[in-house]
Amino acid sequence: MSQYIFDDINPVTTSGNDLAALLNSFKDAIASGFSGTSRPVNLQAGGLWVDTTNDPATWALRLYDGTDDITLVTIDLVTNAPSITSATNSFTITRVADDTVGALLELVKRRIAASGQVLSGDIIGHIRVKSRDNSGGDPVVCNIKIAATENHLSSAAGVALAFEMTPAGSATAVEILRVINGRFGIGTTAPDTNLHVMGALGIKAGYAADDANAAKLTTEKERLTGTKATQSGDAIGQWDINTTDDASAKATSAQIQATALENHTASARGTKVTISTATTGAAAKTSKLEIGDIVEPKVRLKINSAELGTQNVATAATISQLTASTALVEMTGATPTDIQGINSGTTLTKIITIHNRSTANVTLKHQSGSAAANDRLKLPGSYDVIIIPEGSATFIYCATDSKWKIMSGQGLSSALDMMNPMTTGGDTIYGGASGFPTRLANGPKDTALVSSGGTSAPAWRDKWSFEEKRAMWLLKNQGTATLQNLGFPAAPSAAGASSSVELSTLGNFFTSTTAATSNDVAGIISSAFTYFRGGWKPELTAHIYFDQLSNGSYQVLVGFQTASHGTSNYLITDGTSTPAIGFTGFGIVHTGGGGGTYKYNWVCITSNGSAGAGNYTKTATGNTAYSPVLRVKYVTSSQVEFYIDGVLVATHTTTIMNPTTTFGYGVRINTLNNVAKDILLSRLEVRHI
Repeated sequence: MSQYIFDDINPVTTSGNDLAALLNSFKDAIASGFSGTSRPVNLQAGGLWVDTTNDPATWALRLYDGTDDITLVTIDLVTNAPSITSATNSFTITRVADDTVGALLELVKRRIAASGQVLSGDIIGHIRVKSRDNSGGDPVVCNIKIAATENHLSSAAGVALAFEMTPAGSATAVEILRVINGRFGIGTTAPDTNLHVMGALGIKAGYAADDANAAKLTTEKERLTGTKATQSGDAIGQWDINTTDDASAKATSAQIQATALENHTASARGTKVTISTATTGAAAKTSKLEIGDIVEPKVRLKINSAELGTQNVATAATISQLTASTALVEMTGATPTDIQGINSGTTLTKIITIHNRSTANVTLKHQSGSAAANDRLKLPGSYDVIIIPEGSATFIYCATDSKWKIMSGQGLSSALDMMNPMTTGGDTIYGGASGFPTRLANGPKDTALVSSGGTSAPAWRDKWSFEEKRAMWLLKNQGTATLQNLGFPAAPSAAGASSSVELSTLGNFFTSTTAATSNDVAGIISSAFTYFRGGWKPELTAHIYFDQLSNGSYQVLVGFQTASHGTSNYLITDGTSTPAIGFTGFGIVHTGGGGGTYKYNWVCITSNGSAGAGNYTKTATGNTAYSPVLRVKYVTSSQVEFYIDGVLVATHTTTIMNPTTTFGYGVRINTLNNVAKDILLSRLEVRHI
């Protein structure tokens, strides 16, 4: 390489050979581009030279301005790629011409084979931005790439434009934006809509200004032909909310869609907005809410808090058409008012509550001929309805017959209410013939109103004639017991042929005793088994006494029964089975064991005669007397409670006798061996409502 530039040539002192040597050296310098590691001596301002200081990595072409050497371009000797380096902040390409053509920076890609045809995937143009890091490296921080999306032909040359950059905290450039096939993708390399955004931050439309304008997100629909006007039924805008299912399929699970309700003109642009979602357990979306000329929920609507719009209307003698723009109308003033009809216009409320805040009655007229047919009120019994001061009534519009109907109210009266008005305090109004009210004067003291059943009129009767049926025996120091019927058709009788009813030596009990044979019976039973039904909620309480356990083995039944028990349908000895006939009550089995072991086995029984259930177990041991108070109570016709000494021990809801089955009562003992047994009873109380 040569950088020789000769000084001024003195023709007097320079020979021909010297001149040739000077020119040859200068020729070599020119041919090498004045290359070297420093600026050539004698280089003038405006001169160019090649700086080879960084050879073999790079060469730099520099322009000498008389003071500084300005680098115009640097050549990478490995890749042969030029680069422009400058301390200024801009690079300008300027075109000065009297035409419409602008300055042009053109990037051209050609392959070597096949006429240079660009193939799918080729990078056609690439603008790369580098920086300098703290270790002296030059990381790529931004790329703009144009890539072929197909093999380029004279008729097809598709490309994609991609932008790459390094996010904060990263040193690697990643693609953030791509334009392909007229679609703009942010965060995706395969946009499938005109604008496709992928990312957690979503889309935001912002507007910052000192005015009242809003930030906007606009969708717009137009047709291609004619005036381009939107037609009735056209979907104008749509927002789809898509999900991904367990099969990796994309599907719309929610949607907001605007649809034209009519052909749109400059004066009419009726539109409906529909909100659709997929219901829990379903894949397809269905309409849940439509907002058009009316707001129509398509599913159950839950309202946690609501407020009705209120409109004040002054009372007047006659209001032929009450026009309400709100759902609550408050009548004000002091003039008695007749309302003949309510405006049923399509844009008005179809549910209206009229509250009478005035000091006079407001009368709603039934089928008033002064009101338009579609505005009339069709009232119960064809009678007018009066709303007294501070009363209210709610009306709904029935589209079937185009009439207003009363739905509910308070503080109302009508002719139906008082066709036979009360004239004396204490009078009673009841349904009379054809459903019209009938007045019944107040009854005598200590009487009550009793229904006679069917359609017969009620009547006042002595309260004692319909009180609960009840019988109770409390026996003490009366000698041989005499049992009265006490409200029942007949008194109870002895339970067994050999039993008798005698005053016990204990004083407060009477005794019924069996014979000294196995399977003999003693006690008392009702004279008939037709006194009670489960639907009447009967109740039985018995205070009984057992002697010492060592004295024989036996079984006891205390409760309600459908028939008298014989030895074949009594409790079996394990104390857990039920009688063959219908029975509700206590079953107790006492057995005496060897070695002085004695015990009671208890069971609480409900039996319908074919099946039974028992679920209470109590075992008492020891050779002692026992005197429990037993109570059997029908709480309802299908639930029975069992009490021992006032403590609830069991509740049954199964195998209960039919509510209409009739039955009686009984307290019985049955011997299990040839030992006579007593059943002692100090109290037996039976009753029903």
